[in-house]
Amino acid sequence: MSLIRKTLKTASVGLQNSIIYKNNFLLGFLSGVFGLFVQFIFWPAFYNAGTEFSYAAIDETVIAGYYLNEMLTYSLLIYFIQRGTSMMNLSGTIKGDIMSGGLNIQLIRPVKYLWNKWIFSISGQIINLGLSLIVFLLVLLFFRFTFVLPSAISDIGYTILFIIFAYILSFLINGILGMLSFWLLETSAINQILGMVIGILSGSLFPIDFIQGRLGDILKYLPFSYLAYFPTQIYLGKVDTAQIITNIEICLFWILFLSILMKKLWKDGIRKYSAFGG
Repeated sequence: MSLIRKTLKTASVGLQNSIIYKNNFLLGFLSGVFGLFVQFIFWPAFYNAGTEFSYAAIDETVIAGYYLNEMLTYSLLIYFIQRGTSMMNLSGTIKGDIMSGGLNIQLIRPVKYLWNKWIFSISGQIINLGLSLIVFLLVLLFFRFTFVLPSAISDIGYTILFIIFAYILSFLINGILGMLSFWLLETSAINQILGMVIGILSGSLFPIDFIQGRLGDILKYLPFSYLAYFPTQIYLGKVDTAQIITNIEICLFWILFLSILMKKLWKDGIRKYSAFGG
């Protein structure tokens, strides 16, 4: 019971943290909204290039396998998934704990450090998801386009499953990036560069289908594609059941591999941290 109370307290602190640091939170939130707004201006203009601006291009033009309404639905889903699963601040939090010596206090607590960060991040996403849902609904009301609905109930279930996978992978990837601070004094530049690279590899900026040939095929099976791209593919009905099952196996492999890697880095990092009197 004591462990449960400690866990619930951690969740409460995570929720309060989002409120206390509301300026940082709102800045990140508004940045996401601005990015979504740009997408809803760019894609219709791109599809209607050389013609009068109109959402009528929905049923006329196909680019990289997407009609305009599918592309706009893709962009809106990507926004919602990212707001609910992204943990870009996790690597910075771990780095701060390591550099400031705050890790010492964390290590003596009854709740394990990584479990603490996991619960902390989940609770902090509650407000994020609530506001993102409001934006989601406002976009549907403001922009006059046909939002694509899934063709089968099973697609909704598989989409939710892969969103859960995306959350786990985001935690593992950002946790690993944060642990680089055990060996590197400055990781901000690395994280910024990797953040931009992951934005492309995850399909957040544009669908991976825009990258043609063998390279595009390879990118679809990297762990980053499961952060955003693949869940939307299921929702839009662009993959069949056999492909979904195959990708469940691949995704579970990446989760296992990254979990082992994170555990290895954590043990080696703590050993180095303790050796230097951390």
